[in-house]
Amino acid sequence: MSITDPVNAQVFIKPIYLATVDIKMEENEATLTPGSGLKYFLYQSISEDDIPIKASLVACNAADVKTQLVRLGHSDIRVLSSNYEVVKIDDSDMDFMADVLIDAQTDPLLTRIVKMFLGNWLIWGPFIVWSLYVIFTVEIFNWVDYLSFVFSALSILTTLYLTLPTIFYNALQEARSWGQHKKSKKMINILRKIGAGKLLSKEVLDAEEAKVLADNGELTQALSLLRIHKKKMEKLAYISNKYMIYDAARCYSEAIILQQKLVCLDPDNFEHKVELALALLRHTDHTQEAEKLLKTIHSQDCSEIFSAGLSFAQGLLLINQNQYDLAIIKLKQSLEGFQLFNLPLINAMKAEISGYLAICLQKTNKNQQADKIWANASPRLIALNAEHVLSRYKNLNL
Repeated sequence: MSITDPVNAQVFIKPIYLATVDIKMEENEATLTPGSGLKYFLYQSISEDDIPIKASLVACNAADVKTQLVRLGHSDIRVLSSNYEVVKIDDSDMDFMADVLIDAQTDPLLTRIVKMFLGNWLIWGPFIVWSLYVIFTVEIFNWVDYLSFVFSALSILTTLYLTLPTIFYNALQEARSWGQHKKSKKMINILRKIGAGKLLSKEVLDAEEAKVLADNGELTQALSLLRIHKKKMEKLAYISNKYMIYDAARCYSEAIILQQKLVCLDPDNFEHKVELALALLRHTDHTQEAEKLLKTIHSQDCSEIFSAGLSFAQGLLLINQNQYDLAIIKLKQSLEGFQLFNLPLINAMKAEISGYLAICLQKTNKNQQADKIWANASPRLIALNAEHVLSRYKNLNL
């Protein structure tokens, strides 16, 4: 399971590169173009005037975001995520869309649907008011009154239709987080049929289907599906999707080679290093290589989600070094960091972390705590066939 996967999965609108975006921060101007090394970062903070802020910012990395915001007097800064691809939005809509995307990560699905429904009140509000007026003031309805009811029903159905891509995309991620291949494919087909391609690019839906195919043992078909978009995708995004497909197919050696390539191509990107360290610690005995990588990463340089991932990697390193008490601290810290995010694939990762935590608790003779945590985590781990965790726990009880 990759951290990048659920981060990408929270974008609900068509992601394409802007030709050029200029955003002024004080007297400095940042130009965002493909290959510039700059990305949009979503963040939450408290402004100099004590106002809660949800917005986006162009920067090189999370540390750069924090530096810029501190200079502007912000505090309690949380950098939530960045993405390889940039959402196409007008400057005037920047803060609104940042708010939407942040809520997509942190709010439960029902809350997001309610917010979307209320946010589109101009579609249904006037007709509902008209219908209520008719109901409470008119004794005998005429054809105009009935027309108001028809328009009210149509306006509500239209608003519900706008929420369908979010509902089915969340259902797709939930199915993937439980290893449910048939349901995942069904959700992808539904998303294609309802025209979600206007909100989610064909590249995103095809990449999702490719991961489902790979997880179901259909690696050749998965790679063929991704290869269609090789010329359109930026090189780093293509390699990232390709390694996630190999990871889903449990071809960990191939996935790690691609992750090492990402680190070589983009050596200043801490996210690639966190992902590579996790892969090495999960699926190989290259502990020293992982340790060397982790020493180059500092949590303040990472977004919130990758800071939690860094704690997870540090916990795995300590497990491999048989330092179970210290590993427990790091794994709990990771779970606390991921708690902020309400994403199905993050919930799957939390189950994996909990599995490793149960192993550490068993190793330190805290068997009751271990059994309780394992009982909660194991159903999802079994569903996902997470053998790298299941086998370790099984070996403890032989």
